[in-house]
Order: sequence, then structure tokens, then C-alpha cells
Amino acid sequence: MAAAAVRNVEVVEKLESALERDPHVLVVDAAASALDLPKRHPNIAFVAVPGDGALPCESMRAAAMIEAGWHHVVTQPAPLLGEELVAVLGCLVGGVRPDLDHLLLAGAPVVKATLDDTADREPAVAALVADVVKMGLSDRVASLASVIADELLSNAIYSGPVDGEGHRPHASDRRDVARALSPREQVELRWSSDARYLAIDVRDGWGSLDVTTIGRQLAAGIRGNVLDAGGGMGLSLVHACCQRLHLAVAPGTETSAIAMIDLRHRATELARTGSVHLYGGRS
Repeated sequence: MAAAAVRNVEVVEKLESALERDPHVLVVDAAASALDLPKRHPNIAFVAVPGDGALPCESMRAAAMIEAGWHHVVTQPAPLLGEELVAVLGCLVGGVRPDLDHLLLAGAPVVKATLDDTADREPAVAALVADVVKMGLSDRVASLASVIADELLSNAIYSGPVDGEGHRPHASDRRDVARALSPREQVELRWSSDARYLAIDVRDGWGSLDVTTIGRQLAAGIRGNVLDAGGGMGLSLVHACCQRLHLAVAPGTETSAIAMIDLRHRATELARTGSVHLYGGRS
């Protein structure tokens, strides 16, 4: 976030004048922006935000933008809009992948669990839920956290690994059969809370997802359709359970999925569709 603070910020009335200067990041009104902007200007990072900060981004507009290749769509109204924008710009301008340290307030304790067998998934989810209850958070938050962690872990364990031909050899494995995970197949579950958000992070060592394809999957999920984009259909369910989803892919190296649940506001005060931030290739 400090990286964003030292860069120049300019407010323009006409988008064309900013595009001519090829800025690093453009923050634009979701309602008024042309859907093809990322394709016409692939070297610019675009962040769509609700034009009227008091209102959330309309769900179908968010779906259309994500499907069209927008990698950063903020759907939440103010004041969540402001803090989310600062965190995302800190990552984009600073050239860093999202991490719990970037997205949460400084000093929030991080709990980690490493899975070296498929049978570790249920105990890891149970440990997360137990910690959420210990924090004094609601049953609803505990239930959402359980669904998010279980889906992200399943995706990482079964859909993440690829063979030399690009196939996913474990995608059809039975989920109730134990299997030891090789060092590369091991998955890390991390979680933390700063009293604003509960953030759940799952990482694998494959980096086998394509963020553009995942964007289409998430857009289909917003519209109520089912689409498996190679990363498991559970990502749409995860997105439906949180207010912000950060998915970062370093091809061939790592996938990190961070889901953030807002702890301060009632559901009626939040956008029906959570924000989406996809990192990998063009940001």
C-alpha cells in the first residue's frame, strides 16, 4: 500500500486523454466503461469501481466486465470501496502478488496448516472453523469459512496438479480416499482476521489455472450458470460466499486464492456479488 502512496494520481474527465499517456493503472467507472478496454489496451491495468460510491456495482454489469477480460472489478460500496481500492492499487503499482500481509491490517496473526495427504483436508477445515468460533465470530461466518476452505483445498489438491501433457490426473479422484501428497502436491492453508475481514488463503505449487478462463467461470456463476474452467467449479461457490476474491497465478509455480469475508456489515449493506481480482499475465 505504501507503493501506491508515492505515485502520482490524476483525475481526468475524458478517458481518451489518459489512454494516450499509457498510465500504469486506470481506475474507471464500471457503469460507464466500454467492455473492450482491456483488449484494446492490454498493457494497462484497469480497475472498475462503482461510479456512485454509495451504491454497489450491479451484478450483471460485473459479470459482463469479468467475462470481457476485466481482471479487477470492485463491486462493494463505500466505505469498503476505498479500503479495497487502496489494497489492490498497492499490489498493482508495487508489482506484488496479493498476500494476507497486504490485504489485512498490519499485525494480524496468520495461522498456517500444510496438507501432505488428501485426508488432511477435513481436519484442516475443522481447525479453521474452531479458530473462527474461538474468535467469537458468528455461526454464519464459521459456515461460510468452512465452505470456502473446503472448496479451495479441493481445487488445489485435485484440480491443481497437471502432468506433462497438461492433463489433470487427479481431477476425477474420489474425495474420500486418502492419498499421500508429494512435496510439490502439498497444499498450504492460511487464515487471519484483523476484525474487519476474515481472510482465507489456499496455495498450491502448480500455477496451472488460466485467469481469463477462470474469469469466464466466475461470470457464469454470477449469472447462475455452471461452468468448469479447469480449476474446479467450486471457485464460483467460493466467490458467492465472500465479499472479495483475489486469485493470483504464477504459471508453473503457484496459485494463491484468497477469499475475504466482511465482518462488519449486514448482508443488505453489501453488494450481492463480491469483488473479483485476478492476477497473472496481464493484471
